[in-house]
Amino acid sequence: MWLSLGRNLKGLLTAACLLAFVVCAVEIGLRVDRYQSALNCQPAVATADLSLEDQLVAPSISTWVELLPSAKVILKNPDTGNLVEFKTNSFGARGPEPAVPKPAGVLRVLCLGDETTLGAELPESDAYPAQLREILTARLGSRVEVINAGIPGNCPRLAALQLRHRLMALQPDLVLLHFDMSDVAEDATVRRFVALDRQGHPALATHPATRKACQLRRPRLSEEFLMVQQVEQQLARIWDREMPSSGETVVDRRQRYRWTDDDPPDLEAEIESAFAPLVSIRQLCDAMRAKLLVSTSPKPWQVSGQASNTPEARAVNGIPKDACWQSTAPYKRLVVACKAGQILYVIPLAAFLDAPQPEQLFLRKSPGLSAQGHEVYAQVLAQTIVGESRQESAADSQIIPSKAEEPAQPEPPAN
Repeated sequence: MWLSLGRNLKGLLTAACLLAFVVCAVEIGLRVDRYQSALNCQPAVATADLSLEDQLVAPSISTWVELLPSAKVILKNPDTGNLVEFKTNSFGARGPEPAVPKPAGVLRVLCLGDETTLGAELPESDAYPAQLREILTARLGSRVEVINAGIPGNCPRLAALQLRHRLMALQPDLVLLHFDMSDVAEDATVRRFVALDRQGHPALATHPATRKACQLRRPRLSEEFLMVQQVEQQLARIWDREMPSSGETVVDRRQRYRWTDDDPPDLEAEIESAFAPLVSIRQLCDAMRAKLLVSTSPKPWQVSGQASNTPEARAVNGIPKDACWQSTAPYKRLVVACKAGQILYVIPLAAFLDAPQPEQLFLRKSPGLSAQGHEVYAQVLAQTIVGESRQESAADSQIIPSKAEEPAQPEPPAN
């Protein structure tokens, strides 16, 4: 009996030692890979699959979240697996460092929005802000700067804070705000954390994580061991893809686009709240003597049943396979909000629907725009800015004059 028990314990001890050896070998391998990758300026296995949010988005004491300034990370295109270099300047914006104060003779456009504006899955030159710069430079014949200040998960409420606290120093001539179809959900998520000033405009949003920044804490296992980090990533993906929806709330990731459905739930209060900060942004623009243009772009399932028709793009967002929602109510609601706030707008829905192969305007494994989609969006925005747009637009004339080294400023409002 004792001999049998001893043999069993010996087998268990051997198995435990072997498992510990394998774990240590994997951990050492991941650390060696990270070291070699750093020497070669290539992404490590332990970080190559991390999203931009996991690598570069940090909690903020004033604007909820922000992109780390003067940073550089390597990302992967979800469709091709190609590596994409992503860099930020000192303002936490994507692209080269802008001069402050703004040089004379420069037309500066500031792009606010979420991951659609940022275009992190693509090279910087493929995102619509960079393409817009090329188009405007060719059409206006003057020096043009277009600053990509998109932040993942952004919405008008957070964009107002971003402009108020960090970006007014850029002195833009035109602020281009992208309103995404997910912004209703994003606004509902952060609204209770946003403090308002006496006029009811967003004044401050302190992320709870920043309150612990100065407190001593024990590091998480994933911060100490790369193998734990890898396991957490894989479990997160399985959870995200297979867990069912948990309610009829717009905050639920699988419900955040429901307000754009052909048969949407009653989310009137959430929709009104998401549009309300547009007026705050317009007033900030007025204070800078800058013009404001609000735009949006459709999601894949609002264009074609085959666009981004993969589980990675649809299932995680609660969108049925092959679904194509045709409701124009979301666009009409945006138009009404812009008209009420006396804000210029453009709705390029027709440009996407009329494209020869609209499915190619989006990525396959992500609901983001492809390089072709960004190009279509940039073309419509440029046409609106120079007064040539045929899309649904409130701009009856040029937003920016076409023959001016120094852009004309809007006339002060009449008393």
